[in-house]
Amino acid sequence: MDSVIVQVYESLVKRLLEHKTLIPSDRFSEVQFEVFERQPLVELERIYRELGMTFESARGPCSQYADLQQRYVKNTYSFDETELSKIERHWGFALEQWCYSRAPI
Repeated sequence: MDSVIVQVYESLVKRLLEHKTLIPSDRFSEVQFEVFERQPLVELERIYRELGMTFESARGPCSQYADLQQRYVKNTYSFDETELSKIERHWGFALEQWCYSRAPI
């Protein structure tokens, strides 16, 4: 994995975690990818609500887009032990923060 990606992501996430309490709750919403993937419209509606927005006008286009994405086949990636160790060393704090476990080899 490219060192620049590792370093930039580490810096970005550390700054987010350090400063997110300064962001008004109606301007920031966290989304767990797996939940969004399973139920995108439910999550979008929750996000809109948290941000003080109305979802009704977006429901139709979002629903159409979600329907199109059901045919999408995810890419798969594999990482060797060296790469996984590098990820854990630099991003372990984020994995722990968001309750993610180590990816299998």
